[in-house]
Amino acid sequence: MSATASDADRHRSTIFDRRNVEFLLWEQPAFAAQAGDRETLSAMLDAAEDLVESHASADAVADAHEPTWDPETNIVSIPDETRAFLDAQREGGFTLLGADVEDGGLGLSLTASTAVNSIISCGFTSGLGGFYALTHCAANLIKAHGTTEQKDTYVRPLVEGKYGGTMALSEAQSGSSLSDLKAKARHVSGDEYRLSGSKMWTSGFDHDCFDNIIHLVLAKIEGDDTPQGNRGISLFIVPKVLPDGSPNDVALNGLNHKMGQRALPNSYWSMEDGCVGYLVGGAKHAGLMQMFTMMNDMRVAVGLHAACCGVRGFQESLAYAKERIQGSALGSKTQVPIIEHADVRRQLLAQKALSEGALHLCFFAASLVDDSKTNEEAATLLEVLIPVVKAWPSEWALEANKWAIQVLGGYGYTRDYPVERLYRDNRLNMIHEGTNGIQALDLLGRKAVMKDGAATRALATAMMTDVHMNAETLPDLAADLGEAVERYGTTTALLGKELSQNPARALANAHEYLNMVGHTVVAWLWLREAAAASKKLPSATGADVPFYEGKVATARYFFRHELAKTRAQAELLGSLETSALDVRPGHF
Repeated sequence: MSATASDADRHRSTIFDRRNVEFLLWEQPAFAAQAGDRETLSAMLDAAEDLVESHASADAVADAHEPTWDPETNIVSIPDETRAFLDAQREGGFTLLGADVEDGGLGLSLTASTAVNSIISCGFTSGLGGFYALTHCAANLIKAHGTTEQKDTYVRPLVEGKYGGTMALSEAQSGSSLSDLKAKARHVSGDEYRLSGSKMWTSGFDHDCFDNIIHLVLAKIEGDDTPQGNRGISLFIVPKVLPDGSPNDVALNGLNHKMGQRALPNSYWSMEDGCVGYLVGGAKHAGLMQMFTMMNDMRVAVGLHAACCGVRGFQESLAYAKERIQGSALGSKTQVPIIEHADVRRQLLAQKALSEGALHLCFFAASLVDDSKTNEEAATLLEVLIPVVKAWPSEWALEANKWAIQVLGGYGYTRDYPVERLYRDNRLNMIHEGTNGIQALDLLGRKAVMKDGAATRALATAMMTDVHMNAETLPDLAADLGEAVERYGTTTALLGKELSQNPARALANAHEYLNMVGHTVVAWLWLREAAAASKKLPSATGADVPFYEGKVATARYFFRHELAKTRAQAELLGSLETSALDVRPGHF
């Protein structure tokens, strides 16, 4: 596809919607400022499309033939298609997108990188993107917190895709409760330690697609001066191959067999007493703070993957609905494509509203990351929205995947079409990088009330700015959003007061609070899309006319069907309802 092709000539893929990506990039002012040179970025989007088209079979193959481990030879087998895809990503420079130029990267903004990665992620939902997502985030962590020697040794090979990266937090007995981890570290000299213990749920732990794999491992340093709980956790670089070329003393104990995202091996592994680890930055007991750099990066990546699963499902089911002939229109005996049936259009509209809203949310988070480097308000907004960016797409783009299956009917739950796989791939995202329940507790218990509610006020103010701007051009949407923002502020204030008196009661319905905030924020973003589309409609021609009309129609759908839910959510939260808190284990 030519970078100079007119919008009317663009082909709508069954995998992604290039036109929508460009609408977000160039017709939303907040993103255009961060996107960089349009011609250069358009060429990168072209390259991403080529990558998707040339390796289109890799996803289905990776799902059908998940990695296997032979304990006798200790070899993890990866399908050839996976290896070819990773090589193509590396050779095409896709590992370099957002990395600093000084580290061999291209220095793109996260906004621009997100646009390119959104196309790749729509094409490859089975975990193929996780190899380099983890690697990129590992490089960022070491760049932010490592010693000069650690940066010189690991950052550039990670950026170039020669090394892979992982994050090793959980253990079999502790899961998300990191204060209960048992991995230990014994000091040798300088920043060198000997680690022992085991880790669970580590993605990308062992395979031969990279020259080396760099594990970022949480452990507690042995000694009386180590604080209890989270404050005593330290972070270590544990390479598969040591700097002198010898193998490190790590052992794969088994692979976890997942329902989705099967391309990326997920492992249970252990560190023997000879395992060498290097204390990140030489800083004791700073592990959790350091790891949050990677976890927050990965939470944005999880949100993007979830959104893209939704977008892909919508595109697949839309194409099917246009071609599938079944039933007749009311008052006629002539068979029609199923898209002519109102209930099918409802299912498509729900998908479009949820998945494209989720994608916009991820673009918005990326732009906040870019702006936060010089703008304190952007940093505040980003901090409060990180839990929403991870959790809302992983729940509501999954809902979109449900409707994609429904549109295809019986074919939807067979492997003849990819929508059943998309659902399985997306379902993992509600658990990845902190479950949605943990994100909800973080949002309500910490972020919403931090700095005496400064983040809540900043978010409400930002949303109300658009309400006022669109009060005349889109009065119904502006009024509805204004009421929702008021509910958000009132409910947060009430729950914040309860937090100081009865935290358990305040947090009992934190999940509903996160959904209320997410729906309100995504409605805000849909108002922005409707406003941009409304301005373009009078001069639009060709395929742009239904495109812009579709944006306005979808925004109205989201407000009437989704934003409306926040009224009941606010009422429930305001009542301080305690069913989940009051029920006892024996009641089940």
